[in-house]
Order: sequence, then C-alpha cells, then structure tokens
Amino acid sequence: MRLHSALAFAAFVVHFSASQALAIPPEDFCEETPTSPLCEPLDPCEENPELCEPIDPCELDPASCEPIDPCELDPASCEPVDPCELDPGSCEPTDPCEIDPASCEPEPANHGSLSGTARVRGSGFSQSLDLGAELYFDDATFSLMETGGCTIFTGNLAPKGKKGNKLQLFLDDASADAYTAFVAQSAAAASGRATGSPLGESAKLILKLKQDGTASLRIKSEVLFDTAGEVAFKARLSGPVTTGAVPKTGARCL
Repeated sequence: MRLHSALAFAAFVVHFSASQALAIPPEDFCEETPTSPLCEPLDPCEENPELCEPIDPCELDPASCEPIDPCELDPASCEPVDPCELDPGSCEPTDPCEIDPASCEPEPANHGSLSGTARVRGSGFSQSLDLGAELYFDDATFSLMETGGCTIFTGNLAPKGKKGNKLQLFLDDASADAYTAFVAQSAAAASGRATGSPLGESAKLILKLKQDGTASLRIKSEVLFDTAGEVAFKARLSGPVTTGAVPKTGARCL
C-alpha cells in the first residue's frame, strides 16, 4: 500500500510539473516559435484603454473641421437688411437747422441803403418817381427790396470789368417774374390803364462800389406787354454800404 501511494504522489508531481511547463513556456520557446498561441502579445488596450481611444481628426487638422460658412454658399442670403426698407420714415434726412438753428442763420452781408429816382415810360406816358431800396449782397448772392415795400428780388452776382468794383446782378426766375409785375404796376400807375400780359422782358442791374464806402445801383429794363406795348423802366440809386448786416427775407407781395 505504501508503495502504491508513493507512486501515485510521484505521478501527480510529474503531471503537475508538466502542466506548468505547458502553461508557461520558456523565453527561448517564444523566440523560436513566435506564432504559438502561448506566445501571443498582450493587448495594450486591455492594460491602457485610454491609449486606444479613437483619434479626433479635428485635433490633428482643426482647419478641416471648421463649420461651413453659409454666406460662402449663398452670399445673397447674408446681405445685411437695410433698415430704411423696414422703416423708411426713420431714414429721412435730418434737417441740420432743426438740430442747430444758429448754424443756419444767414451769414452777415454787405448792406446798402440806397435812394434816388426812377422813370417809367411807355406809349403816351412818362413819369418820374422817387425810389428807395435796401440791398444786401455777399460774394455770390444778393437780395433787393423796395424801401417800404415787401417784394424781395433775389439772385446771383458776378464781377464785371477788370477793376473788380463793378458787379452785375442777375435775377433768379421767380424774381424776374416779380420784377416784371413791379414794372407793370408802375406803368399802370403812371398811365392810368392796365398794361396787359407781359410778352417778354430784359433787365440789367449794375452795382458799382466806390472807395468812399458808398455804392450806386443802375437799373435799365424793357418789358413788352400785349396791351401797353413796350415799357421802359430806368433807375439810378446810391447810398452808403455797411458790412455785418443780416439779409432780410420775406414773401413777395406782388
């Protein structure tokens, strides 16, 4: 019995040793037989899972992952909305004179207080009359008003001659009509009859500035009426000129 037990134990030891030898091959075994299942390399992802996470391509090339700009695909859809189309009233130009009224006051001008005589003449009548006028002018524009009247004639002026002391005054369209009405009124008062409708007119106004601080204004005009015929109106006025005056404005009464 003892012999049998000893043999059994010896057989167990041999079997265990053989099993161990099969489970853990020696290092030189894997070198010689690398394809053996016992020599498969360990999976690094099992030991370090974080090393096996998928690589984000955006980290390697951020530019390739930028969002697509819809304005590049459809530029028209990204044009800014014009606020004036949504609310036209909000885009009306602001009158600077409402914001700063002082900035829109007329610039100081030269002022001539002129007086003299005028003559109105036509078919069957001729009359002389005293005439006064207030003249305001700067380098480019003028306004002229009969003293005591309310009709204001306006227009532009330009140098005449080489000396620079003569200026020619040109009435604007509205003032030319008002001047024709003024001549018609003067002729009707002188002749005692209506002149009829104007058919044509010409007027020449020359302002001469003198070294003594005075100025003279010469007016020469002809108006053709369908009833009164041709009426001539001539005037010579003179008087002192001062600077720094504010031009007068007002509605025409004729």
